[in-house]
Amino acid sequence: MVDSQQPIIRVNNLSFNYPKEAVIKEINLEIYPGECLAILGFSGSGKSTLLNLLASLDTPTAGAIHYYLHDQHYTVDSDGLTLKKGDTAKHISRDTLRKHFGFVFQTPFMLSNFNASDNIGLPLRLQRKPVKEIRRLESEMLEAVGLKGQGDSSADQLSGGQRQRVAIARALIHRPNIVFADEPTGNLDGTTAKEVMKTFLNIVKKEKQNALILVTHDPCVAAYYADRIVYLERKKTNEGSVLVHRGLEGLEDIRQHCNKAVQHFFKGA
Repeated sequence: MVDSQQPIIRVNNLSFNYPKEAVIKEINLEIYPGECLAILGFSGSGKSTLLNLLASLDTPTAGAIHYYLHDQHYTVDSDGLTLKKGDTAKHISRDTLRKHFGFVFQTPFMLSNFNASDNIGLPLRLQRKPVKEIRRLESEMLEAVGLKGQGDSSADQLSGGQRQRVAIARALIHRPNIVFADEPTGNLDGTTAKEVMKTFLNIVKKEKQNALILVTHDPCVAAYYADRIVYLERKKTNEGSVLVHRGLEGLEDIRQHCNKAVQHFFKGA
C-alpha cells in the first residue's frame, strides 16, 4: 500500500444511533486500494454496523462516506447517496454504487434450487450478461476457489467450507472494487478457515485496485491476513464505540500468541 495513494473509501465523522442507543461515534477512516483492512472488536462493539454502513446497507445518522471508483466520486450521508461530478451533485440509486461491491457473510447462503455454478453466476445474471460469458466466468471461478468439477453440486452435497468457497466466488465473479466480509470463517474449523482465507486473498490481491474489508472477532485471523487492523472500542452505552487505529503495531505479538495457542492445543490433544 502506498500512503500517498488516493483512498478508495474515506470516512468522515461517521456516527450511527438507534433511538435510545449510540452504536458508533465520529469514525474517521481511510481505506486504500490493494489492502485488506480488518475491523476488530468485542461482541456488541458495532463491527457489523460499521461494515453495513461502509457497504451502503445502512444510512448514517451523521457524517459521510466517500467512495472514489472509476473516476467517480460517490457520497453517502444521512440524506442518501449522491454522485458528484465537478461542482454538481445528483441523488442516485444505491444499486448504482453496490454494483462495485462484493459481499461474503459468516453463514454461506446458497439458493437451494440452483447448483454451485448457478449460485456463483447469479450477480452476472442479474446484470443480464450473455449466457456464454457467464458460463465461462463460472468455470474460471470454480477453479479459482478449488471447486473444479463441482459445478453441478447442490448445497446439500457440499461441506460448509465448500459452500463458503461458492459464496466467495459469487462475491468476486463480477470483479468488484470493494469486498465486504463479515466473519467469513466464523462457522469453519481452523484448517478449513485457513484454506478459505488463503483462497479469498489470492483472488482479491490479484486486482490491485480492490480492497477487502474484513470484520472478525478473531485476532489471529486479523493478524495473519490483514495489512492493517483497526479496533472498535465500546465506551458507554449512550456514547457509542470509537475507532482505535492500530496499524501494524502488535501484529507480530498476536501471531506469536496464536502460534503458541495452536501448539498448546495439539500437545494437549
